[in-house]
Amino acid sequence: MSSIVIKGNTSGQVEIAAPDVAGSTTLTLPTGTGNFITSDSNGDVTISLIPSTTDNYDLGSASKVWRNIYTGDLNLSNEAKEQGNSVDGTKGSWTIQEGADNLFLVNNKSGKKYKFTLEEVK
Repeated sequence: MSSIVIKGNTSGQVEIAAPDVAGSTTLTLPTGTGNFITSDSNGDVTISLIPSTTDNYDLGSASKVWRNIYTGDLNLSNEAKEQGNSVDGTKGSWTIQEGADNLFLVNNKSGKKYKFTLEEVK
């Protein structure tokens, strides 16, 4: 039978660990007013995951990518960046939406709407 150890560390954080379980990891709880990731009885996340600052954290990396992303509309914006994009230096805010037969692109700054031209491949 394994044991769970809850203790404070020298940084004033709370650590939870199962030291006698091979391969276990110590969970360090945040200090201050940080939020915990909460889940229901099925393990489904029940809160929004919001970074503590704008344009500072990644989801995945160049060497460890997420396999699939399931989402409703896809909202894209570089408005918070000091400099614009790397192509022409401008800033924008766009939303990709799904239709029955098309994908649509909405320019959130101008209100203009576009349809992606799709060609079926066989």
